[in-house]
Amino acid sequence: MPGDTLLHITFTVELVDMSIAKMVCDYLHPDQLYNLLLIKNAYSFASIHYIATSGSTDLCKLIRDSLATDQWHNLIQVEDMSERTALHYAISGGHTEIVKYICESVQVKLRYSLLKQADIYSHNCIIRACLSKFSRKILMTIKELVADDMWQELIAVPLQPYRPLTSVVYDGEIYRNAGLLLSELRTEAKVDEVISTSDKKGKSNMRE
Repeated sequence: MPGDTLLHITFTVELVDMSIAKMVCDYLHPDQLYNLLLIKNAYSFASIHYIATSGSTDLCKLIRDSLATDQWHNLIQVEDMSERTALHYAISGGHTEIVKYICESVQVKLRYSLLKQADIYSHNCIIRACLSKFSRKILMTIKELVADDMWQELIAVPLQPYRPLTSVVYDGEIYRNAGLLLSELRTEAKVDEVISTSDKKGKSNMRE
């Protein structure tokens, strides 16, 4: 793409070569690497977006291990022109291991912030997952990474179509299915909450 740096090219899905990526990371000082990783191309994609799209967890780990903690935290919060982070792209691509790695590489507060961050279409990471053909496995991965109250808050965000559903049949079907999936998730969350509350009452009564 226009404006791609050496790192963009190195981390492109079709070209990922861990030996070359490692050589580049070893050659550059961490600050140089970090500054290059922040550069966006003409479409506002930084290298981290390419890394998340590549599906290579090893590459993701290599970059994390090559940077200071604060640099990594800043990097995974970098947005493109659609205000999407690397996590949005990993989710859309169905890359569960990268989703898990990014989430587990940060503290709970930042993890939650990344997951609830909405793009310009008001889609947080849960909505992006619902719109993905990999929705089930991604959603189950996310659910395992957050507390129950955090999960219920994430799935409570309304689905906001960014174009009329009648304009494109394909998009309309995707949004219809995503809406049904969200409704199902919310129903499951309510059932879980009732069971959890019931269990707590039962335990309380037993103690009494």
